[in-house]
Amino acid sequence: MAEVALLIDNRIFTHWLSVSITRGLARLAGDFTLGIMMPGQALPDSLRAGGTLALTLDGQPVITGYLDSVSHKMGADAAQVTIKGRDKTGDLVDCSAVYPGGQWRHRTLQQIAQDLCKPFGIAVRWAVSDPEAAKPFTSFTLELSESVADVLSRAARHRGVLVTSDADGDLVFTQAANTATDTLRLGENLLSAEYTEDWRDRHSQYRVKGHGGGGGHAGDANTSALRAAPKGESDDPAIGRYRPKVILADSTLAPATARARALRESRRALAQSERFTAVVKGWRRENGELWQTNRLTRVIAPRLSMVSRDLLISQVQFDLDADKGERTTLTLAPREAFIVPAEAERQASGADGGVDGLVRAWLNQGNKLDE
Repeated sequence: MAEVALLIDNRIFTHWLSVSITRGLARLAGDFTLGIMMPGQALPDSLRAGGTLALTLDGQPVITGYLDSVSHKMGADAAQVTIKGRDKTGDLVDCSAVYPGGQWRHRTLQQIAQDLCKPFGIAVRWAVSDPEAAKPFTSFTLELSESVADVLSRAARHRGVLVTSDADGDLVFTQAANTATDTLRLGENLLSAEYTEDWRDRHSQYRVKGHGGGGGHAGDANTSALRAAPKGESDDPAIGRYRPKVILADSTLAPATARARALRESRRALAQSERFTAVVKGWRRENGELWQTNRLTRVIAPRLSMVSRDLLISQVQFDLDADKGERTTLTLAPREAFIVPAEAERQASGADGGVDGLVRAWLNQGNKLDE
């Protein structure tokens, strides 16, 4: 049996009654819940909320952060204690974003993240190969009362990347990977499985509309161009009935950009309409490594209409209890569900983009607004 060890304040705690550890590609912080019996003993001073910790499985780190809560359940002869904690990045979820001036100019996503994470003692790892994602923002501004996690998620959407954490508790920017892992076969290494198709968020047509402008004389070619709202469309042929979806962009879009975003929205909805949950025995793959997120696994489960499908591991949950022993629950989805469409940057007030920028360009050509 694997050893689950909690190192906190230079003390190591093992022999847990129950264990649940979760890491997810869409989670900014991994978390855990541990249960222990304390027969006739007081709780050690080390096990207090707020402590710095490292949680390992057979010496391999899985969570590095802080102890969030300690719950006590008292009986006549024993005390059951449940402790919960998260990666260091849990502070980014809980805390507000603070930066002098509240605005960056000509800084990359990685640099913005480093500025926000530095006070928390959190490093930033850039695991993205796409050079477009590494381009600096012309301008990026904090919104009122945003958490650090909200800021980073919003900025990541503009660069088409995912933001998550690693076992060292540091922040990671990444993209959906193509790395293959073990094949799962129902009735062999796959103990149980659940497959769900959900079409509620799928639509027959996706229409993305940008912003248009106004003003000037009716019928004027220039003002007509300002009023025009670029739009793009994409169809889902599998949806046989009328189910349109209109998406309003928060910035000006060129027609080609609008069409590209409509196509991405269609593909993302298709991918997210499928969810597969797999339970496997133990915590390790065939090669001895712990299961990890952002890996492709082939699923063979004909009884669930899965003859042979490659799916991305989006979440890993390690569990241990007296009844079922060690097991891992994998949440799987089509890889396309995690190919994030890069959103256009918002144009700051006074910038040369957006509707205001178009109006200024029109006036610079010698045109005049009505008095």
